[in-house]
Amino acid sequence: MNKTAEYFERLGRKFWFKGDYYKALEILRAGLGLYPRDAKLRLGIAMAQLRLGSYAVARELLSEILAVNPENGDAQMAYCEAALHLGRKQEAVDQAHRLAARHASSAALMEHVGTLFLQHGVFDQAAYFLKKSLAAEKSRPYALLGLGIANKGLGRDAEAVRVLREALKNSPKFYEAMSYLGNIIYDSGKRKDAIKLFLKIPASEQLDPVTLTRLIDFARRDRKLSKKVPVYEARLRELTTTYDIKNFIRVLEQKAGRKPAGRQPGPEETYTYVKVSGEQLPPGSGTRLKQLDLLLKLIFGARKTPSGLSRLTNPADLQPRAVASFFEGFAEYLKSGVQAAPRDPQHWLRSGGFTSLAPYAVAMIRAAYERQAELGLRQAAADSMMESLLNLLKTVPAGTKGMEWVTELGGVIIGFWSGADMLERALLLSEILPPAARKSSAALIARGRAWRRWLGFKAEPGFAHPSSKILPPGAASSGRSVNCARCGRQIRDYGYISQADDSPGVLCGDCAPLRYCPGCGGPLRQVSAGGGGRLPVYACMECLKRHQLPRRR
Repeated sequence: MNKTAEYFERLGRKFWFKGDYYKALEILRAGLGLYPRDAKLRLGIAMAQLRLGSYAVARELLSEILAVNPENGDAQMAYCEAALHLGRKQEAVDQAHRLAARHASSAALMEHVGTLFLQHGVFDQAAYFLKKSLAAEKSRPYALLGLGIANKGLGRDAEAVRVLREALKNSPKFYEAMSYLGNIIYDSGKRKDAIKLFLKIPASEQLDPVTLTRLIDFARRDRKLSKKVPVYEARLRELTTTYDIKNFIRVLEQKAGRKPAGRQPGPEETYTYVKVSGEQLPPGSGTRLKQLDLLLKLIFGARKTPSGLSRLTNPADLQPRAVASFFEGFAEYLKSGVQAAPRDPQHWLRSGGFTSLAPYAVAMIRAAYERQAELGLRQAAADSMMESLLNLLKTVPAGTKGMEWVTELGGVIIGFWSGADMLERALLLSEILPPAARKSSAALIARGRAWRRWLGFKAEPGFAHPSSKILPPGAASSGRSVNCARCGRQIRDYGYISQADDSPGVLCGDCAPLRYCPGCGGPLRQVSAGGGGRLPVYACMECLKRHQLPRRR
Protein backbone atom coordinates (compact mmCIF):
# COMPACT_ATOMS: atom_id res chain seq x y z
CA MET A 1 0.00 0.00 0.00
CA ASN A 2 1.30 3.45 -0.93
CA LYS A 3 1.29 5.63 2.15
CA THR A 4 0.27 9.20 1.41
CA ALA A 5 1.54 12.38 3.06
CA GLU A 6 -1.87 12.68 4.72
CA TYR A 7 -1.39 9.22 6.27
CA PHE A 8 1.92 10.25 7.91
CA GLU A 9 0.49 13.61 9.01
CA ARG A 10 -2.59 12.00 10.58
CA LEU A 11 -0.57 9.26 12.32
CA GLY A 12 1.99 11.77 13.60
CA ARG A 13 -0.79 13.99 14.92
CA LYS A 14 -2.30 11.00 16.75
CA PHE A 15 0.94 10.40 18.69
CA TRP A 16 1.41 14.15 19.19
CA PHE A 17 -1.94 14.44 20.97
CA LYS A 18 -1.03 11.41 23.11
CA GLY A 19 2.07 13.31 24.24
CA ASP A 20 4.50 10.90 22.56
CA TYR A 21 6.41 13.65 20.73
CA TYR A 22 9.45 11.49 19.95
CA LYS A 23 7.28 8.93 18.12
CA ALA A 24 5.38 11.70 16.34
CA LEU A 25 8.68 13.24 15.20
CA GLU A 26 9.94 9.89 13.93
CA ILE A 27 6.78 9.30 11.87
CA LEU A 28 6.64 12.83 10.47
CA ARG A 29 10.31 12.70 9.46
CA ALA A 30 9.71 9.40 7.69
CA GLY A 31 6.83 11.02 5.81
CA LEU A 32 8.90 14.07 4.89
CA GLY A 33 11.58 11.78 3.46
CA LEU A 34 8.98 10.59 0.93
CA TYR A 35 7.19 13.93 0.49
CA PRO A 36 9.86 16.62 1.06
CA ARG A 37 7.65 19.50 -0.09
CA ASP A 38 4.62 18.76 2.10
CA ALA A 39 3.90 21.82 4.27
CA LYS A 40 1.78 19.99 6.85
CA LEU A 41 4.52 17.46 7.58
CA ARG A 42 7.06 20.27 8.01
CA LEU A 43 4.70 22.09 10.39
CA GLY A 44 4.15 18.86 12.35
CA ILE A 45 7.91 18.38 12.74
CA ALA A 46 8.29 21.97 13.97
CA MET A 47 5.47 21.49 16.50
CA ALA A 48 7.02 18.24 17.79
CA GLN A 49 10.43 19.94 18.13
CA LEU A 50 8.73 22.74 20.05
CA ARG A 51 7.17 20.32 22.54
CA LEU A 52 10.49 18.48 22.93
CA GLY A 53 12.16 21.75 23.87
CA SER A 54 14.23 22.20 20.68
CA TYR A 55 13.16 25.85 20.39
CA ALA A 56 15.98 27.02 18.12
CA VAL A 57 15.35 24.17 15.67
CA ALA A 58 11.58 24.77 15.76
CA ARG A 59 12.07 28.49 15.11
CA GLU A 60 14.22 27.82 12.04
CA LEU A 61 11.64 25.41 10.58
CA LEU A 62 8.76 27.79 11.33
CA SER A 63 10.64 30.68 9.68
CA GLU A 64 10.85 28.63 6.47
CA ILE A 65 7.13 27.79 6.65
CA LEU A 66 6.13 31.44 7.24
CA ALA A 67 8.38 32.62 4.41
CA VAL A 68 6.22 30.55 2.03
CA ASN A 69 2.87 31.17 3.78
CA PRO A 70 2.97 34.25 6.07
CA GLU A 71 -0.69 33.79 7.10
CA ASN A 72 -0.37 30.26 8.48
CA GLY A 73 -2.02 30.81 11.88
CA ASP A 74 -0.69 27.61 13.50
CA ALA A 75 2.86 28.44 12.42
CA GLN A 76 2.50 32.03 13.70
CA MET A 77 1.30 30.83 17.10
CA ALA A 78 4.10 28.26 17.37
CA TYR A 79 6.69 30.85 16.25
CA CYS A 80 5.56 33.18 19.07
CA GLU A 81 6.14 30.41 21.62
CA ALA A 82 9.57 29.43 20.22
CA ALA A 83 10.70 33.08 20.05
CA LEU A 84 9.66 33.72 23.67
CA HIS A 85 11.56 30.65 24.88
CA LEU A 86 14.66 31.94 23.05
CA GLY A 87 14.31 35.44 24.52
CA ARG A 88 13.35 37.03 21.18
CA LYS A 89 10.52 39.08 22.63
CA GLN A 90 10.08 41.56 19.75
CA GLU A 91 9.82 38.77 17.16
CA ALA A 92 7.08 37.13 19.25
CA VAL A 93 5.22 40.44 19.64
CA ASP A 94 5.36 41.20 15.90
CA GLN A 95 4.11 37.75 14.95
CA ALA A 96 1.33 37.85 17.58
CA HIS A 97 0.06 41.22 16.30
CA ARG A 98 -0.02 39.90 12.72
CA LEU A 99 -2.07 36.96 13.99
CA ALA A 100 -4.43 39.25 15.93
CA ALA A 101 -5.02 41.44 12.88
CA ARG A 102 -6.87 38.52 11.24
CA HIS A 103 -8.30 36.72 14.31
CA ALA A 104 -9.18 39.45 16.84
CA SER A 105 -12.73 38.12 17.10
CA SER A 106 -11.55 34.68 18.28
CA ALA A 107 -11.80 34.92 22.07
CA ALA A 108 -10.15 31.54 22.65
CA LEU A 109 -7.17 32.30 20.40
CA MET A 110 -6.59 35.73 21.92
CA GLU A 111 -6.76 34.19 25.41
CA HIS A 112 -4.19 31.59 24.35
CA VAL A 113 -1.82 34.27 22.99
CA GLY A 114 -2.26 36.40 26.12
CA THR A 115 -1.61 33.43 28.41
CA LEU A 116 1.55 32.61 26.46
CA PHE A 117 2.94 36.11 27.05
CA LEU A 118 1.84 35.90 30.70
CA GLN A 119 3.81 32.68 31.23
CA HIS A 120 6.96 34.45 30.00
CA GLY A 121 6.43 37.55 32.14
CA VAL A 122 5.62 39.92 29.24
CA PHE A 123 2.77 41.52 31.18
CA ASP A 124 1.99 44.47 28.88
CA GLN A 125 1.39 42.21 25.86
CA ALA A 126 -0.45 39.67 28.02
CA ALA A 127 -2.86 42.39 29.17
CA TYR A 128 -3.32 43.62 25.58
CA PHE A 129 -4.34 40.22 24.16
CA LEU A 130 -6.43 39.19 27.17
CA LYS A 131 -8.42 42.41 26.84
CA LYS A 132 -9.03 41.51 23.19
CA SER A 133 -10.28 38.09 24.30
CA LEU A 134 -12.69 39.68 26.81
CA ALA A 135 -13.85 42.19 24.21
CA ALA A 136 -14.89 39.26 22.02
CA GLU A 137 -16.47 37.32 24.93
CA LYS A 138 -16.93 38.98 28.34
CA SER A 139 -17.36 36.04 30.69
CA ARG A 140 -14.14 34.08 30.21
CA PRO A 141 -12.93 33.24 33.74
CA TYR A 142 -9.32 32.36 32.89
CA ALA A 143 -8.93 35.43 30.70
CA LEU A 144 -10.05 37.53 33.69
CA LEU A 145 -7.64 35.68 36.00
CA GLY A 146 -4.80 36.21 33.52
CA LEU A 147 -5.64 39.90 33.17
CA GLY A 148 -5.61 40.25 36.96
CA ILE A 149 -2.18 38.62 37.17
CA ALA A 150 -0.87 40.81 34.33
CA ASN A 151 -2.13 43.97 36.05
CA LYS A 152 -0.44 42.87 39.27
CA GLY A 153 2.78 42.33 37.34
CA LEU A 154 2.48 45.85 35.90
CA GLY A 155 2.02 47.31 39.40
CA ARG A 156 -1.69 48.08 38.92
CA ASP A 157 -2.94 46.44 42.11
CA ALA A 158 -6.28 48.27 42.24
CA GLU A 159 -7.10 47.24 38.67
CA ALA A 160 -6.02 43.66 39.41
CA VAL A 161 -8.40 43.53 42.42
CA ARG A 162 -11.28 44.91 40.31
CA VAL A 163 -10.74 42.34 37.53
CA LEU A 164 -10.43 39.41 39.94
CA ARG A 165 -13.62 40.46 41.79
CA GLU A 166 -15.37 40.49 38.42
CA ALA A 167 -14.09 36.95 37.78
CA LEU A 168 -15.52 35.81 41.15
CA LYS A 169 -18.80 37.57 40.43
CA ASN A 170 -19.15 35.49 37.24
CA SER A 171 -17.83 32.28 38.85
CA PRO A 172 -18.23 32.31 42.69
CA LYS A 173 -16.28 29.02 43.08
CA PHE A 174 -13.33 30.08 40.92
CA TYR A 175 -10.82 29.20 43.64
CA GLU A 176 -7.66 30.10 41.67
CA ALA A 177 -8.90 33.69 41.30
CA MET A 178 -10.00 33.73 44.95
CA SER A 179 -6.53 32.63 46.11
CA TYR A 180 -4.71 35.19 43.94
CA LEU A 181 -7.05 37.99 45.02
CA GLY A 182 -6.56 37.04 48.67
CA ASN A 183 -2.79 37.27 48.33
CA ILE A 184 -2.96 40.74 46.76
CA ILE A 185 -5.19 41.90 49.63
CA TYR A 186 -2.87 40.20 52.17
CA ASP A 187 0.16 42.02 50.74
CA SER A 188 -1.70 45.34 50.99
CA GLY A 189 -1.97 44.88 54.78
CA LYS A 190 -5.63 43.79 55.01
CA ARG A 191 -4.80 40.37 56.39
CA LYS A 192 -8.13 39.55 58.02
CA ASP A 193 -10.01 40.25 54.76
CA ALA A 194 -7.55 38.02 52.92
CA ILE A 195 -7.95 35.17 55.45
CA LYS A 196 -11.75 35.33 55.00
CA LEU A 197 -11.20 34.65 51.29
CA PHE A 198 -8.69 31.87 51.96
CA LEU A 199 -11.15 30.12 54.31
CA LYS A 200 -13.75 29.94 51.54
CA ILE A 201 -11.44 27.63 49.59
CA PRO A 202 -11.76 23.94 50.63
CA ALA A 203 -8.44 22.40 51.69
CA SER A 204 -8.65 19.87 48.83
CA GLU A 205 -8.92 22.76 46.32
CA GLN A 206 -5.95 24.71 47.66
CA LEU A 207 -3.26 24.86 44.97
CA ASP A 208 -0.94 27.64 46.16
CA PRO A 209 1.70 26.93 48.85
CA VAL A 210 1.97 30.64 49.71
CA THR A 211 -1.79 30.81 50.45
CA LEU A 212 -1.56 27.67 52.60
CA THR A 213 1.51 28.92 54.46
CA ARG A 214 -0.24 32.19 55.32
CA LEU A 215 -3.40 30.37 56.32
CA ILE A 216 -1.46 27.99 58.60
CA ASP A 217 0.40 30.87 60.27
CA PHE A 218 -2.92 32.61 61.00
CA ALA A 219 -4.73 29.44 62.12
CA ARG A 220 -2.04 28.62 64.69
CA ARG A 221 -2.79 31.88 66.50
CA ASP A 222 -6.59 31.47 66.33
CA ARG A 223 -8.25 29.16 68.86
CA LYS A 224 -11.19 28.26 66.58
CA LEU A 225 -9.06 27.60 63.49
CA SER A 226 -6.19 25.75 65.20
CA LYS A 227 -7.96 22.41 64.68
CA LYS A 228 -7.64 22.86 60.90
CA VAL A 229 -3.87 23.29 60.99
CA PRO A 230 -3.08 19.53 60.48
CA VAL A 231 -5.43 19.43 57.46
CA TYR A 232 -3.74 22.45 55.85
CA GLU A 233 -0.27 21.11 56.65
CA ALA A 234 -1.15 17.76 55.05
CA ARG A 235 -2.34 19.57 51.93
CA LEU A 236 0.85 21.63 51.84
CA ARG A 237 2.91 18.43 51.84
CA GLU A 238 0.89 17.07 48.94
CA LEU A 239 1.64 19.99 46.66
CA THR A 240 4.58 19.68 44.30
CA THR A 241 4.87 23.41 43.64
CA THR A 242 7.89 25.24 45.05
CA TYR A 243 7.46 27.24 48.22
CA ASP A 244 7.91 30.95 48.56
CA ILE A 245 11.72 31.33 48.67
CA LYS A 246 11.94 32.29 52.37
CA ASN A 247 9.65 29.48 53.49
CA PHE A 248 11.43 27.07 51.16
CA ILE A 249 14.81 27.87 52.74
CA ARG A 250 13.33 27.44 56.23
CA VAL A 251 12.03 23.96 55.31
CA LEU A 252 15.40 23.02 53.78
CA GLU A 253 17.22 24.15 56.92
CA GLN A 254 15.03 21.88 59.02
CA LYS A 255 15.60 18.91 56.67
CA ALA A 256 19.34 19.53 56.64
CA GLY A 257 19.42 19.53 60.45
CA ARG A 258 20.31 23.20 60.73
CA LYS A 259 18.51 25.55 63.10
CA PRO A 260 17.15 28.73 61.46
CA ALA A 261 19.53 31.56 62.30
CA GLY A 262 18.34 34.34 64.56
CA ARG A 263 20.72 36.80 62.94
CA GLN A 264 22.26 37.20 59.51
CA PRO A 265 25.45 35.07 59.58
CA GLY A 266 28.64 36.03 57.80
CA PRO A 267 29.63 34.39 54.48
CA GLU A 268 32.16 32.07 56.09
CA GLU A 269 29.51 30.36 58.29
CA THR A 270 26.51 30.56 55.95
CA TYR A 271 27.64 28.04 53.37
CA THR A 272 28.77 24.43 53.61
CA TYR A 273 29.44 23.57 49.96
CA VAL A 274 29.62 26.96 48.24
CA LYS A 275 32.83 28.97 48.47
CA VAL A 276 32.13 32.69 48.11
CA SER A 277 33.48 36.05 49.11
CA GLY A 278 30.50 38.02 50.42
CA GLU A 279 32.09 41.41 49.79
CA GLN A 280 31.19 41.66 46.11
CA LEU A 281 28.17 39.37 45.76
CA PRO A 282 25.42 40.80 43.50
CA PRO A 283 22.30 42.01 45.39
CA GLY A 284 19.93 39.13 46.18
CA SER A 285 22.39 36.40 45.20
CA GLY A 286 23.11 35.47 48.84
CA THR A 287 19.60 34.00 49.29
CA ARG A 288 19.87 31.97 46.10
CA LEU A 289 23.33 30.65 47.00
CA LYS A 290 22.07 29.69 50.44
CA GLN A 291 19.21 27.74 48.86
CA LEU A 292 21.61 25.94 46.49
CA ASP A 293 23.99 25.16 49.35
CA LEU A 294 21.19 23.56 51.42
CA LEU A 295 20.00 21.54 48.44
CA LEU A 296 23.52 20.18 47.92
CA LYS A 297 23.59 19.05 51.55
CA LEU A 298 20.36 17.11 50.99
CA ILE A 299 21.59 15.52 47.75
CA PHE A 300 25.25 14.80 48.54
CA GLY A 301 25.18 14.29 52.31
CA ALA A 302 28.60 14.82 53.87
CA ARG A 303 30.71 17.38 52.06
CA LYS A 304 33.30 16.00 49.63
CA THR A 305 35.17 18.76 47.87
CA PRO A 306 36.03 17.80 44.26
CA SER A 307 39.74 18.16 43.62
CA GLY A 308 39.39 18.08 39.84
CA LEU A 309 37.46 16.67 36.93
CA SER A 310 38.60 13.12 37.60
CA ARG A 311 37.62 13.16 41.28
CA LEU A 312 33.97 14.19 41.18
CA THR A 313 31.84 13.03 44.07
CA ASN A 314 28.68 10.98 43.42
CA PRO A 315 25.27 12.10 44.73
CA ALA A 316 24.20 10.22 47.86
CA ASP A 317 20.45 10.61 47.25
CA LEU A 318 18.95 11.97 44.02
CA GLN A 319 15.69 13.22 45.54
CA PRO A 320 13.51 14.37 42.60
CA ARG A 321 12.17 17.52 44.29
CA ALA A 322 15.60 18.62 45.52
CA VAL A 323 17.39 17.89 42.21
CA ALA A 324 14.77 19.74 40.14
CA SER A 325 14.86 22.71 42.52
CA PHE A 326 18.67 22.80 42.40
CA PHE A 327 18.79 23.05 38.61
CA GLU A 328 16.05 25.67 38.45
CA GLY A 329 17.93 27.74 41.03
CA PHE A 330 21.30 27.10 39.35
CA ALA A 331 19.89 28.23 35.97
CA GLU A 332 18.78 31.51 37.59
CA TYR A 333 22.20 31.85 39.24
CA LEU A 334 23.94 31.50 35.85
CA LYS A 335 21.54 33.98 34.27
CA SER A 336 22.40 36.58 36.92
CA GLY A 337 26.07 35.73 36.41
CA VAL A 338 25.89 36.87 32.79
CA GLN A 339 25.35 40.42 34.14
CA ALA A 340 27.74 40.11 37.11
CA ALA A 341 30.73 38.43 35.43
CA PRO A 342 31.78 41.29 33.09
CA ARG A 343 32.59 43.55 36.09
CA ASP A 344 35.20 41.13 37.46
CA PRO A 345 35.29 37.76 35.63
CA GLN A 346 38.00 36.24 37.84
CA HIS A 347 36.12 37.12 41.04
CA TRP A 348 32.78 35.80 39.80
CA LEU A 349 34.24 32.48 38.66
CA ARG A 350 36.41 31.82 41.71
CA SER A 351 34.78 33.78 44.57
CA GLY A 352 31.19 34.13 43.38
CA GLY A 353 30.36 30.46 43.86
CA PHE A 354 30.59 29.17 40.27
CA THR A 355 33.65 26.93 40.56
CA SER A 356 32.29 25.33 43.73
CA LEU A 357 28.77 24.77 42.33
CA ALA A 358 29.71 23.59 38.82
CA PRO A 359 31.37 20.27 39.87
CA TYR A 360 28.25 19.19 41.74
CA ALA A 361 26.03 20.21 38.81
CA VAL A 362 28.24 18.15 36.47
CA ALA A 363 28.09 15.13 38.79
CA MET A 364 24.27 15.31 39.03
CA ILE A 365 23.75 15.66 35.27
CA ARG A 366 25.91 12.60 34.66
CA ALA A 367 24.14 10.61 37.41
CA ALA A 368 20.71 11.62 36.01
CA TYR A 369 21.45 10.44 32.46
CA GLU A 370 18.22 9.10 30.88
CA ARG A 371 16.35 9.84 34.14
CA GLN A 372 15.53 13.53 33.66
CA ALA A 373 11.77 13.02 33.53
CA GLU A 374 11.84 10.70 36.54
CA LEU A 375 13.77 13.29 38.57
CA GLY A 376 11.56 16.20 37.49
CA LEU A 377 14.30 18.02 35.56
CA ARG A 378 12.89 20.51 33.08
CA GLN A 379 14.15 21.18 29.58
CA ALA A 380 13.75 24.92 30.23
CA ALA A 381 16.48 24.72 32.90
CA ALA A 382 18.91 23.04 30.48
CA ASP A 383 18.10 25.62 27.77
CA SER A 384 18.68 28.47 30.19
CA MET A 385 21.97 27.02 31.47
CA MET A 386 23.31 26.44 27.94
CA GLU A 387 22.37 29.95 26.80
CA SER A 388 23.96 31.52 29.90
CA LEU A 389 27.19 29.53 29.51
CA LEU A 390 27.55 30.61 25.88
CA ASN A 391 26.78 34.23 26.80
CA LEU A 392 29.51 34.10 29.45
CA LEU A 393 31.98 33.49 26.64
CA LYS A 394 31.24 36.99 25.31
CA THR A 395 32.73 38.72 28.34
CA VAL A 396 34.99 36.25 30.18
CA PRO A 397 38.47 35.85 28.58
CA ALA A 398 39.25 32.30 27.45
CA GLY A 399 42.29 31.89 29.69
CA THR A 400 40.60 33.03 32.92
CA LYS A 401 41.13 30.56 35.76
CA GLY A 402 37.89 28.67 36.33
CA MET A 403 36.77 28.71 32.69
CA GLU A 404 37.53 24.97 32.45
CA TRP A 405 34.32 24.42 34.42
CA VAL A 406 32.30 26.47 31.90
CA THR A 407 33.66 24.13 29.20
CA GLU A 408 32.99 20.98 31.23
CA LEU A 409 29.50 21.97 32.36
CA GLY A 410 28.45 22.93 28.83
CA GLY A 411 29.95 19.74 27.42
CA VAL A 412 28.18 17.53 29.96
CA ILE A 413 24.82 19.21 29.22
CA ILE A 414 25.35 18.56 25.49
CA GLY A 415 26.44 14.97 26.08
CA PHE A 416 24.21 13.70 28.88
CA TRP A 417 20.96 15.67 28.61
CA SER A 418 18.61 13.22 26.90
CA GLY A 419 15.49 15.41 26.60
CA ALA A 420 16.43 17.16 23.35
CA ASP A 421 19.29 17.66 20.93
CA MET A 422 21.46 20.00 22.98
CA LEU A 423 24.38 19.77 20.53
CA GLU A 424 22.29 21.21 17.75
CA ARG A 425 21.02 23.94 20.05
CA ALA A 426 24.54 24.87 21.15
CA LEU A 427 25.68 25.08 17.53
CA LEU A 428 22.77 27.35 16.58
CA LEU A 429 23.29 29.60 19.61
CA SER A 430 27.04 29.82 18.99
CA GLU A 431 26.46 31.10 15.46
CA ILE A 432 25.04 34.39 16.76
CA LEU A 433 28.01 35.02 19.09
CA PRO A 434 30.73 37.55 18.22
CA PRO A 435 33.74 35.98 16.39
CA ALA A 436 35.98 35.85 19.49
CA ALA A 437 33.27 34.22 21.64
CA ARG A 438 32.41 31.80 18.83
CA LYS A 439 36.04 30.66 18.84
CA SER A 440 35.85 30.10 22.61
CA SER A 441 32.63 28.12 22.23
CA ALA A 442 34.45 25.58 20.03
CA ALA A 443 36.09 24.00 23.10
CA LEU A 444 32.72 23.67 24.88
CA ILE A 445 31.09 22.06 21.83
CA ALA A 446 34.08 19.76 21.29
CA ARG A 447 33.73 18.53 24.88
CA GLY A 448 30.03 17.86 24.27
CA ARG A 449 30.81 15.81 21.18
CA ALA A 450 33.43 13.88 23.14
CA TRP A 451 30.91 12.94 25.84
CA ARG A 452 28.48 11.79 23.15
CA ARG A 453 31.19 9.53 21.70
CA TRP A 454 31.92 8.26 25.20
CA LEU A 455 28.24 7.33 25.59
CA GLY A 456 28.30 5.56 22.22
CA PHE A 457 26.10 7.80 20.08
CA LYS A 458 26.33 6.67 16.45
CA ALA A 459 25.20 9.81 14.64
CA GLU A 460 23.04 12.86 15.04
CA PRO A 461 19.25 12.79 14.43
CA GLY A 462 17.89 13.71 11.01
CA PHE A 463 17.76 17.40 10.08
CA ALA A 464 20.85 17.99 12.20
CA HIS A 465 23.03 21.03 11.75
CA PRO A 466 25.54 20.44 8.90
CA SER A 467 28.53 20.71 11.25
CA SER A 468 27.14 18.47 14.01
CA LYS A 469 28.41 15.06 12.86
CA ILE A 470 30.51 13.62 15.66
CA LEU A 471 32.18 10.53 14.21
CA PRO A 472 34.78 10.23 11.44
CA PRO A 473 33.60 8.89 8.05
CA GLY A 474 33.08 5.15 8.07
CA ALA A 475 33.08 4.83 11.86
CA ALA A 476 29.33 4.13 12.07
CA SER A 477 29.57 1.19 9.68
CA SER A 478 32.59 -0.34 11.44
CA GLY A 479 31.02 -0.49 14.89
CA ARG A 480 30.44 -3.70 16.83
CA SER A 481 29.43 -4.65 20.36
CA VAL A 482 31.58 -5.96 23.19
CA ASN A 483 30.65 -6.92 26.73
CA CYS A 484 32.09 -5.49 29.93
CA ALA A 485 34.55 -7.99 31.43
CA ARG A 486 33.26 -7.32 34.95
CA CYS A 487 29.45 -6.88 34.80
CA GLY A 488 28.67 -8.24 31.33
CA ARG A 489 26.92 -5.06 30.20
CA GLN A 490 26.98 -4.48 26.44
CA ILE A 491 29.17 -1.58 25.36
CA ARG A 492 28.31 0.24 22.14
CA ASP A 493 31.36 0.73 19.97
CA TYR A 494 31.80 2.67 16.75
CA GLY A 495 35.37 1.98 15.78
CA TYR A 496 37.29 2.76 18.99
CA ILE A 497 37.39 -0.46 21.03
CA SER A 498 37.64 -2.67 17.93
CA GLN A 499 41.09 -1.22 17.20
CA ALA A 500 42.47 -2.65 20.49
CA ASP A 501 44.20 -6.02 20.66
CA ASP A 502 42.24 -7.39 23.64
CA SER A 503 38.81 -5.72 23.49
CA PRO A 504 37.08 -8.60 25.40
CA GLY A 505 38.84 -7.35 28.54
CA VAL A 506 37.34 -3.85 28.35
CA LEU A 507 35.34 -2.43 31.28
CA CYS A 508 32.20 -0.29 30.91
CA GLY A 509 31.92 3.25 32.28
CA ASP A 510 30.31 2.04 35.52
CA CYS A 511 33.03 -0.52 36.29
CA ALA A 512 36.07 1.44 35.08
CA PRO A 513 36.90 4.68 36.93
CA LEU A 514 36.31 7.78 34.81
CA ARG A 515 39.55 9.29 33.56
CA TYR A 516 40.45 12.39 31.58
CA CYS A 517 42.97 12.92 28.79
CA PRO A 518 46.24 14.37 30.14
CA GLY A 519 46.57 16.33 26.89
CA CYS A 520 43.21 17.99 26.14
CA GLY A 521 41.13 17.05 29.22
CA GLY A 522 38.56 15.08 27.21
CA PRO A 523 36.92 11.91 28.63
CA LEU A 524 38.89 8.68 28.17
CA ARG A 525 37.34 5.35 27.24
CA GLN A 526 39.26 2.20 28.09
CA VAL A 527 39.98 0.26 24.88
CA SER A 528 42.46 -2.33 26.16
CA ALA A 529 42.64 -4.03 29.56
CA GLY A 530 46.41 -4.44 29.56
CA GLY A 531 47.73 -7.55 31.29
CA GLY A 532 51.00 -9.41 30.94
CA GLY A 533 52.89 -6.52 32.45
CA ARG A 534 51.32 -4.00 30.05
CA LEU A 535 49.32 -0.96 31.18
CA PRO A 536 45.65 -0.47 30.17
CA VAL A 537 45.13 1.62 27.02
CA TYR A 538 42.66 4.52 26.92
CA ALA A 539 41.40 6.48 23.90
CA CYS A 540 40.45 10.14 24.28
CA MET A 541 37.01 10.80 22.87
CA GLU A 542 37.98 14.40 22.08
CA CYS A 543 41.45 14.38 20.52
CA LEU A 544 41.25 10.60 19.72
CA LYS A 545 44.83 10.05 20.99
CA ARG A 546 45.68 6.89 22.94
CA HIS A 547 47.32 6.78 26.35
CA GLN A 548 48.74 4.01 28.53
CA LEU A 549 47.90 4.83 32.15
CA PRO A 550 48.37 2.90 35.40
CA ARG A 551 45.35 1.23 36.94
CA ARG A 552 43.43 3.24 39.51
CA ARG A 553 42.07 1.41 42.52
